[in-house]
Amino acid sequence: MNHIYLKGNNQKTLILLHGTGGSEQDLIPLAKTIDKNANILSLRGNVKEGHMNRFFRRLAFGVFDLEDVTYRSNEALDFIIEASTRYGFDINQTTAIGYSNGANLLLSMLFLKEVPFEQLILSHPMLTYKDKKPLKQQTKTLITYGNNDPMTSLDETQYLIKLLDEALVLTTFSHQNGHQLTNEEVREMSRFYQS
Repeated sequence: MNHIYLKGNNQKTLILLHGTGGSEQDLIPLAKTIDKNANILSLRGNVKEGHMNRFFRRLAFGVFDLEDVTYRSNEALDFIIEASTRYGFDINQTTAIGYSNGANLLLSMLFLKEVPFEQLILSHPMLTYKDKKPLKQQTKTLITYGNNDPMTSLDETQYLIKLLDEALVLTTFSHQNGHQLTNEEVREMSRFYQS
C-alpha cells in the first residue's frame, strides 16, 4: 500500500487512515498534535472512486461492497503488521486513527478478527456489516461523531455505539456539528490518547 512512515522519538506509533478523497498526507498534522514524538504510519486507500482515494468500494452512497470491505480490511491489517516488522515498531504500542472512510475500515477489522492495536480512534464512522457483531476484545476505543452528521443518522450511530460498547472498552464524544473534524474532537482525541 502507498504510505508514509515517519520515525519518531518514543516507542509509540500512530497509524493513520484518511477519509474519502484524502491521501496519506491528510492526518499527519492531527497525529503531530496528538503526539509529536510518536512514529507515524499513514496509509493511502487502494481503491479509486473517480479521482478520489478510498479504502474500499461502495455500490452507492452508504451502500458498501461487503466482499471488498472484507478483502481490504484484511489487506490493510496484514500490511500494518508487515510494516511493524519492516520499520521496527511495536504493533502492541500503536494507536490507529481513522476518519470517515478510514474509520469505517478500522471498524470493519473489529468484526473480522482481534486487532493488535493498543487503542483505536474512530472519527465519524459508519457501520459496514449490518448482520454481524464485533468480536469481544480489550482494545480501548474512542468514537467521535457529530449529532447533525448528514452522512449517517444519529440512530445508526447510537446503534453502532451499543454494539461496540458490548465488545470493547469504549469512550464516546459527540458535538453538535456535522461530518467535519472539529477542534474539540481533536482535543478529546488528545485527552483519550494521553489517558
